[in-house]
Amino acid sequence: MGNAPILPLLAAGLLLAAAVAAALRWAAGPATQPPWMRQIVLGGVVAGTVLAFGSWAIPRHGPEAPSSDRPGDLRSDGLRLSPRAPFDARDVPALASFEHADARELYDIAHEIPEVLSRLYCWCGCIARGRHRSALACFEGRGATACGVCRETALIAWREVRRGVTDPAEIQRAVDLEWAPVGRRESLTHGAGRTAGEGT
Repeated sequence: MGNAPILPLLAAGLLLAAAVAAALRWAAGPATQPPWMRQIVLGGVVAGTVLAFGSWAIPRHGPEAPSSDRPGDLRSDGLRLSPRAPFDARDVPALASFEHADARELYDIAHEIPEVLSRLYCWCGCIARGRHRSALACFEGRGATACGVCRETALIAWREVRRGVTDPAEIQRAVDLEWAPVGRRESLTHGAGRTAGEGT
């Protein structure tokens, strides 16, 4: 299926080559060529050009057209990102570095469940702009204290983990239910986990 567009392209190439060869012969001795040679040459050039353009314009599907793997696009596994290291809290600021108790409690979640946050897409938008890898990366600086989306994503993940949920796709659905734009809530119809009406 993926090789189908190549066949007409090859045929077009052969036809063009034959037409060019005929044109060269005709140009070398126009007086000795029969009158119908010009029509054959022109017809071959036109047909070859049409076939070549048509082959190039055919949409390619199947193995030659890899699926999108952009952060935020729903994957077949129910997640929205490709897992990328690190999966631990090595880059999350130490709790002692925060003056306020609420900030320490928030960042304590990142220290407790870094492997979960590393699988989740955060709808704060930093991932889409290429700044962060995952919800865990949102906590590798101090900015999560000022971002309600980052904060609530971590709190939702912590709540789901405490409920005994271990499937990251299930947790991502819970995050999507709260934060995904209406047009990006595909995960709410995937799997047998939470339904769109739960938690509302």
